Amino acid sequence: MMSYCFWSLLSACLVLPVSGKVPNPRNVRMESINLKNILKWDPPISHLENITYTVEYTNHFDSVPPYRSTCLNINKLECDFSSLSFFGSYFVRVRAEVQNSTSDWVEIHFTPASQTIIGPPRVTVTSRKGFLDVNFSGPTQEYEQMSLQERYSPSWAYKVLYWRKDEHIPQVAVAATTQNVETLSDLDPWTTYCLQVQAVVDDYNQTGRLSDVHCEKTTDNGKTPEWVIIITFLVSMAVTLGLVTSSFLAILYIYRTTKYVFFPASSLPQHLKEYLSKPFYSSPFLSPGTGKEEGKDECCNTCIVVIDEPETCCSRDHAESSDNTAELLQSSQRHLSEDESLHGDNEYSLFHDLNNSSGNATGKEA
Repeated sequence: MMSYCFWSLLSACLVLPVSGKVPNPRNVRMESINLKNILKWDPPISHLENITYTVEYTNHFDSVPPYRSTCLNINKLECDFSSLSFFGSYFVRVRAEVQNSTSDWVEIHFTPASQTIIGPPRVTVTSRKGFLDVNFSGPTQEYEQMSLQERYSPSWAYKVLYWRKDEHIPQVAVAATTQNVETLSDLDPWTTYCLQVQAVVDDYNQTGRLSDVHCEKTTDNGKTPEWVIIITFLVSMAVTLGLVTSSFLAILYIYRTTKYVFFPASSLPQHLKEYLSKPFYSSPFLSPGTGKEEGKDECCNTCIVVIDEPETCCSRDHAESSDNTAELLQSSQRHLSEDESLHGDNEYSLFHDLNNSSGNATGKEA
């Protein structure tokens, strides 16, 4: 290895004075991601000291293309071309320089729209009632802070690749959209799905890089089973029927009660109404003049109060109390007997008067 480097330096030193040229830069290429265009190259085989580089470009469509210098006498191995127009087509060249000697130009062709690499979009996934809502945006051109979707519109589209996570050999399904959101339907409920998204531009034959894998679990698909619908319908019908029936019975009960209280179906006879309207003491069955006497008798009642004496009293006092109690009881019995006989005489007199009245009435009719 050491011998190889030695002979390389020796040949470069011999060639440079003889030919007056510097070896060409190697592996010249344009690395472009999301329109961030960086021209890169490798140094010449002979590692010369104080070597610099000059980079120029020109528009491909000019008849006599004038080259414009972008990077002059730089010692880096790259040059930024992000300011190039999106719709242009360019020739870009670079050469090596050592003091007053230069290499030949190494030139490449570059078209930003068709040669840039479209990066992965930003993706968010949301599970909703058995669906997966996939939102995506970008990528963005860094130099102008503009979305590549606007640059490539209207041919820009997103492609969504999704599959079940538990499958050993994933069956990838594809959905394409020109919008920034896509709803994945016809998914199995309570199942984890994984997906990736990439941009596609058919007009420029461009396919972007895939995004990171995003996995999300679906929920219930939001469809109500038929048996739940039938049971709900039957229960609602039963509840409605019960409410209607109870309301009808309540109204009927209130109607009957009101009618019975305020509008009775049958009424008392007229003579019974007249009898009930009179005071209780003016009964037609009582003869005049007897009300006061019977009232007096009925107002006098005998009340006997017996008081128990304490056991500590002497026997004499107890005997006297017992004699007094016996006399009171005998007197009460006599009084009650007199009252009963008097009441019997009154009843007999009343019955006799009623018979006489009925007899006289019969005689008059005859």
